[in-house]
Amino acid sequence: MLGRVAAYKAVARGRTIGFKAAGGVKTLDQVEQYLRLAARLLCDGNLEKVDMNNFRFGASSLLAGLRADADGNGSAKKVESAGY
Repeated sequence: MLGRVAAYKAVARGRTIGFKAAGGVKTLDQVEQYLRLAARLLCDGNLEKVDMNNFRFGASSLLAGLRADADGNGSAKKVESAGY
């Protein structure tokens, strides 16, 4: 899907479009993978250019993982949705 967004952006001429990864993103490792892919496909490889205008996450499944990482429980383990 990111490839299609990138292809459309090439011809959109000023129209801002982006991608929202929703569902299935539960760990910080997955976040990193998506961010690097978005940077490569949407921002000429520049991670600094990835922002809310071109890429976002659906955070309901990610919330438990962020909390676990903040508590020092590690970011690599898969965590289930907190049900929010």
